[in-house]
Amino acid sequence: MVIYPEGTLTTDPDQWPMRMKTGAARLALTTGAPIVPLTHWGTHRFLPYGSKTPRILPRRSYTLRADEPLDMSDLRSRPLSRTVLAQATQRIEQALTEGVSRLRGEPAPELIWDRNISQRVPRDQLRARAEQQDRHADRTGEGSDE
Repeated sequence: MVIYPEGTLTTDPDQWPMRMKTGAARLALTTGAPIVPLTHWGTHRFLPYGSKTPRILPRRSYTLRADEPLDMSDLRSRPLSRTVLAQATQRIEQALTEGVSRLRGEPAPELIWDRNISQRVPRDQLRARAEQQDRHADRTGEGSDE
């Protein structure tokens, strides 16, 4: 099964992977399914963002790369919480961004695109926000979002 953890096509102006949703991480952590990062580059030449018609001429090519499965064993042994989901999601983001960087032959931006605010944000922002929410839930006695 293939899951695009962004939940949509990237809206990053430079076509880098953007902030991801936690669904792929949640599925992998709860089922034990492996996460194998698959990255590709060049598909935007066939079907540019927003286009409904593929560009087949002149002939175009793209590159697909499969990396080693991500190690999530340390997170699988912990109770599922916002923080654990954020850590797993951040690992997926990092692996996919590194894969695209290798395919493009250029370094990735230091910040990651957040489609909700249409700007780049620190890569660890999701994890920091989740840790803060978990601490608040612990203080108030509220449960996690399991």
